Amino acid sequence: MKWLMETKQEERAGELKEKDGDYDAALSLYLKAGLPTRASRLVQNNSVMLQNDELVAKVASALLRGELFEQAGELYEKVNQTEKAFDCYRKAQAFPRAIELARIISPSEVVHLEEQWGDHLVANKQLDTAISHYIEAGKTLKALEAAVAARQWKKSVQIIQVFDDPKVVAKYYAQLGQHFASNQEYSTADQLYVKAGMYKEAINMYNQAGEWDKAHKLAMQYLEPNEVTTMYISHAKTLEEQGKLREAEKLYLYVPEPDMAISMYKKHHQYDQVKRLKTVFYFA
Repeated sequence: MKWLMETKQEERAGELKEKDGDYDAALSLYLKAGLPTRASRLVQNNSVMLQNDELVAKVASALLRGELFEQAGELYEKVNQTEKAFDCYRKAQAFPRAIELARIISPSEVVHLEEQWGDHLVANKQLDTAISHYIEAGKTLKALEAAVAARQWKKSVQIIQVFDDPKVVAKYYAQLGQHFASNQEYSTADQLYVKAGMYKEAINMYNQAGEWDKAHKLAMQYLEPNEVTTMYISHAKTLEEQGKLREAEKLYLYVPEPDMAISMYKKHHQYDQVKRLKTVFYFA
C-alpha cells in the first residue's frame, strides 16, 4: 500500500481499501486521485455513506467542480435531493432524466425541456429525432422546420396542416409543393399550392407537365378571364414553335380562340385541319 501511495497510484490503492471494506479510506483515495465518479459510485453503493450528508456534499462538490453534472444529479437523486438533481440533469442536458423528474416536481417545466431537447438535437444534426420533441413542446413551427430540413416530406405535410393561417408558413408550402411536383406527385403538390393560395404555381405545374385539362380547370376557377386568355395564348404559341400543333390547338380552343388555331394550321399548310376546325366552329 505504501509503495502504491509513493508511486501516485491512489486509484489502485483505493480499490484495495474498498475490497478490504475500508470505505472511508477508499473514498479519500479516489477523491485524491481526481476520480469523483468512482467516489460517487462507492457512496451510492453504501447505505451508511449515503446517510452522511457531509460526505455526500463533499463528493457532489467534487463532481460539480469537474462539471460532471449528470453524475452529480445521480448522487443527489439517490439521496432524494430532487431539486438539486433536476438542476444538475438540466445543466448536463440529460433531458430524459430531467424530464422524468420535472413531471414529478415541476410539470410546467416539461414543455420547456422538450423544446430545449429539440434544440439540442438540431444543433447536433439529429433533425429526425428533434421533430417529436418539438411537437411535445407545442412548437409546431420548429417541428415543421426540422421535418423539412430532414427531408421528411410526408411528415412535413402532416405538420403543416395544423396551421390555421397558411400565410404563416407560406415558404414551406412552396418548398413542399416544389418537392412533390418535381417527383411527379402532382395531386399532393396541387393540394398544397391551392391551400396556400398559390394558384399560379399549381397551374404552372400542370402546364409544365402537359396536364392541360387540370391546369385549365384551376385557371378557370382561380384566375381572372383575361389572365387565363393571356396565359394560354402564350403557352399555345410556345407549343406551336415546338411543332406540337395538336397541343397548341387544344390551348387555343380552351381560351376560346378557334381563329388562332385555324391561322396556325394555315401557316403550317395543314389545310385538312383548317377544314376540320372551320366545320366544327363555323359550318356546324
